[in-house]
Amino acid sequence: MPEAKAERQRRGACQLRQRLLGIAADLRVHKLHLATVAPATAASLLPALAVIALVLLLLAASARRPPPSPSFSLDSYRSGVTIVPAAGHSRGSAAAAAARVPSGCDIFRPGEWVPDEDAPYYTNLTCPFIQEHQNCMKYGRPDTGFLRWRWRPAGCELPRFDAAAFLDAVRDTSMAFVGD
Repeated sequence: MPEAKAERQRRGACQLRQRLLGIAADLRVHKLHLATVAPATAASLLPALAVIALVLLLLAASARRPPPSPSFSLDSYRSGVTIVPAAGHSRGSAAAAAARVPSGCDIFRPGEWVPDEDAPYYTNLTCPFIQEHQNCMKYGRPDTGFLRWRWRPAGCELPRFDAAAFLDAVRDTSMAFVGD
């Protein structure tokens, strides 16, 4: 009788092993040794294996990505703008003017819109590049008061934007303007 019981246990263990190997083959885990793993333990291993596979996949994906350029990152703006000229180019005072942000000025802090009467203003009558759908006066805006404002970060004064100096500073680089 004990021999029959031992034989049934051996057959049951063999069937269990075959089932687990079949599941492992379906999951493409070919060399997983499940002969000594209890069914409850094998089921609890699947989430752990999935997490390990995900981590390895993310590591492989990040290894393929080129490292970010050390000369340009948003963090460089927090303590002052740094512009590194390309080899063979001399940008002189234009780059310095484009990058003149006070060292204690955090342009990412909240701020406010303040009146600015000194800035140059453009309307559809003075600038041919303003498109039809941007023409506020055509669609009922009675004044140009909405143009006379500028953004001031909390606690600091930014210099007026110099478009020519900006374009000179970013010459020979790639740039994308993202926003609405």
